Amino acid sequence: MRQTWISKTWISKTWIPVGFGALLCLGLLACEPQSGPPPEPVLAAWGGIELTRDLFVQEYRRYASTAPVRDDLTARRTYARQMLERLIIAEQGREAGLDTLPEVRAYVEREVGRAMRRVYLEHQIGRTLPEPSEADVREAFRRANTRLNLQQIYAATRPEADSLYRLLRQGVPFDTLAVASMRRYGVPDPEAAGRMGWVTWNDMDLAPESTAYALSPGDIAPPVASLQGWHIFRLLDREERVVLDASTYQNQRERLRFEWRQRRFDEAATRHIRDVLLAHELAVRPAMLQALWSAIAPYLPDRPASVALVADELARLAPPTVPRSIPVAYVDGRPFTAGQFLDALPDIPLAYWQPDLRPALEMAVRDAILTEQARAMRADTARSVRLERQRALYVARYYAALQAAADTLDPGRARRLAYERWRDTQFLDHTRTTYRSYRFADSTTAWAALRRYQQTADWSAALAAVSPPPVVETRTAVS
Repeated sequence: MRQTWISKTWISKTWIPVGFGALLCLGLLACEPQSGPPPEPVLAAWGGIELTRDLFVQEYRRYASTAPVRDDLTARRTYARQMLERLIIAEQGREAGLDTLPEVRAYVEREVGRAMRRVYLEHQIGRTLPEPSEADVREAFRRANTRLNLQQIYAATRPEADSLYRLLRQGVPFDTLAVASMRRYGVPDPEAAGRMGWVTWNDMDLAPESTAYALSPGDIAPPVASLQGWHIFRLLDREERVVLDASTYQNQRERLRFEWRQRRFDEAATRHIRDVLLAHELAVRPAMLQALWSAIAPYLPDRPASVALVADELARLAPPTVPRSIPVAYVDGRPFTAGQFLDALPDIPLAYWQPDLRPALEMAVRDAILTEQARAMRADTARSVRLERQRALYVARYYAALQAAADTLDPGRARRLAYERWRDTQFLDHTRTTYRSYRFADSTTAWAALRRYQQTADWSAALAAVSPPPVVETRTAVS
């Protein structure tokens, strides 16, 4: 019988940065380890499958930073149990050879590429960022408990913003200039006069936020720059939540410290990435992008939220009208192919999925350039990247094993139960049913045919529209 154990021996006295940067003591269920200490601290094991401390920390930090959960010993124990269960299922996937699946390899490489880009940006930017002072954290706490009702005038450039501000000081009404600026830049409801509604801490870039939070109701601030342009703010109202107990601040202190630094890192990274992109020449082939959109659009669900469900399969498409080897753009004269673009699609936010595909392409090219620079500085050898590869591989194996199990579930038991219940009330002789079976090349092709049939109610036309065509077989079933 395989032995399961979750150890506190290696971790109960270890302090690790978890999630929002808190240094908290990690301890799991007490149990004696197996004979001899493992080469790397192990938190849990079952039948030779081990959950190491480093792998746990790598994933739990991400989980605790994003999930609405209170980080404590109970939460860590629970998550360790869940990780061990996933590792066990992932091992079954490895034994079944699921590592060779294209979707598994593609997922791992995307996650490793993302980790390499983080290492690269941290190397380029992270060392230049100061650590937040206590005063910075207290100011973040104050803003996090304050919301502002703002109105803005927007300008794309500094000269335009200065000109609008001079008009304000000459007596031109704020609403008039706000409506004109909204109309000039195509805001859907310009008559709302730039009213932003209630905004809170972390809703804006750092410089606009600092400017807005320094205002009193009725004040108008001088022009301030964001990553998107220039803004002139007027504060309409302000609401503050008074916190009287010190424990509330202490409970949020480490999270606020982490978010303070992370926001500065994100803005600095955005500026750095912008400079990197400006150093490269991008030549786009709009006709190829349009052809690629026409090829993938039939696979997309009606609901935008469902696009993520098919993004992985879109990455494996081989559209007959746009071969994967054909360039959709050139970066410094080097081809960026349709295959590279399709492989990057699962990492592209849904907001960038537009019919001309230009925003999505620019993001894919950006990531490719950063990954290349990260590889040049050997970011792939960083410890965090090696751990990320380990984490991504087990996650991909886990989900591949679940999918493989779901694809092979035998519904025979449910059929037999239904038959037994029916047989009690009706006399049935053995009957035969003849039907056609359509075997498609992959699930995306099958979904495309089904979606077209739902729209047209013409099954023949739906089949004719997919490529390659399905294999059709006539079968007979006996009750």
